[in-house]
Amino acid sequence: MSFSSDIKGELIRSMEDVELISRLSAFTKTIGTLNYNSSGVKITLKTESNPIARLIFSNIKKLYNHECDIKVRHNNNLRKKNIYEVIIDEEISEDFCRDTHTSMSPFDFNQKIEDEIINTKEKKISFLQGAFLGTGFCYDPLNMYHLEIIFKQEYVCNQTKDILQSLNIKSSIFERNENYVLYIKEAEMISDFLSMIGTVSSLFKFEDIRALKDIKNNVNRRVNFETANLNKTIDASLKQRMIIEKIENTIGLESLDKSLLELAYARIENPDVSLKELGEMMQPKLSKSGVSYRLNKLKKIADDL
Repeated sequence: MSFSSDIKGELIRSMEDVELISRLSAFTKTIGTLNYNSSGVKITLKTESNPIARLIFSNIKKLYNHECDIKVRHNNNLRKKNIYEVIIDEEISEDFCRDTHTSMSPFDFNQKIEDEIINTKEKKISFLQGAFLGTGFCYDPLNMYHLEIIFKQEYVCNQTKDILQSLNIKSSIFERNENYVLYIKEAEMISDFLSMIGTVSSLFKFEDIRALKDIKNNVNRRVNFETANLNKTIDASLKQRMIIEKIENTIGLESLDKSLLELAYARIENPDVSLKELGEMMQPKLSKSGVSYRLNKLKKIADDL
């Protein structure tokens, strides 16, 4: 199972039967369609998840003491999942639309989240739970930090963004394939979202992976830093040895004064040490700037040859 499926599975198992109207309203905003026929209005909620279909069925039965029809449509395309359709029929569709503040007009179906649906923190959370179960997706944090919910209407997407903002969760919106995608990219904000909707186990898993990635990234940065410094030291050392070899091949190292001769031999014998380490080998010890000063004197001697 994917990380996203794990979140949804945990959410279904852990959710309490509170603010069901707000949750069902979110399902209409994300996976709902309105259908007219000769006998009246039907609302169809479509999902690829059998547990989510059963959750919707159960919630509606608790609220209206009515068992909806569930149809399973088999998808013959390779790797495509079955589609589960929960059909809210004419017997309760009018009550359902009234309670969830869902318009029965085909021209403004799902156009707005009414205040009655989200006027408390508990209702906001229930709405967000339903929206995520409807069209939400969270990438495996091992690969990237990205959580999204897809909406059909821009207005509803913007309202949901405001709901998240009121709960101190930052999100953004972009358009994709004529839908509107509400997404969260910051790891901390995704963590807050998982905590807010009540998926504790998924939150712990997310934080464990996040911590591991942070440690790994810090180690990689340190290794890269150390490698860059080592390469820099080796390059500088090579140039210094070429200067010393030029002096040796022309006038000989014995022509140097004692302090420069000691430094020249130390550099030849220790090609991979830093200037600081080189200075500590001198008698008496030299500072990094002292070593650099003497190396510059060797360079000047070589340049004059």
